[in-house]
Amino acid sequence: MAIVRTQYAKNDNGTSASSFTIGSGQGWASTSSGSTVIVVMFVFNDTLAPATTGVTDNLSSTYTPDLALIGSYGGIYIYRLSNCPSGITTVNINWVGGGHASSAMALEYTGLQLGSPLDAVISALHNDLSATSWTSNNIATTGNDLLLGASMTFNHYTGTMAASGNWTGIANVGDSADGDDAFVEEQLNKVSGTYSASGTGTSANYTSAIISYLGVGLITGWQVFIG
Repeated sequence: MAIVRTQYAKNDNGTSASSFTIGSGQGWASTSSGSTVIVVMFVFNDTLAPATTGVTDNLSSTYTPDLALIGSYGGIYIYRLSNCPSGITTVNINWVGGGHASSAMALEYTGLQLGSPLDAVISALHNDLSATSWTSNNIATTGNDLLLGASMTFNHYTGTMAASGNWTGIANVGDSADGDDAFVEEQLNKVSGTYSASGTGTSANYTSAIISYLGVGLITGWQVFIG
């Protein structure tokens, strides 16, 4: 399993928008047939009015929501398109019911099971308050898994979020003007066991999640971050 490319973009100053697009302007290229697209979305301070989300693309594909949870300082959402067609050149994120300060990462992987790759997912976000490290709740996996961990802060920019233990950071995208951070990490080809996402940063309030997908053989991936 390996990441081929990592590209991201973001909007500063907590820009609230009802929709935005990951496309060629952010470095997204056409997908390959049979791969899996995973979209990780962060909504900052999404506690009083949780956002209803929707993900579409230029081919009008149907994305499956694998995680949609609210914590004390924001929401984390993960959508998936398995066995995707070639030719997806834009991925569209929609917040139904109004604009929300948010970020999103689109990842493309090969080597995941095409039918139902979701293996394990948390039932609640974990919050670490005024902490210099963060962790998610635990999941129990089947084996040969892709693990994805996600963590965020709201109104507390650190710029130093990092993976810990066996985790590898994919992107740490922060907004020093508005004070938000979003971070995604991964572990590849993991055997069955109990896992939690974990990382470090300067003192802040963190909200974190973990999810796993079943793999078949080699997995490669590339991703784009926008917010």
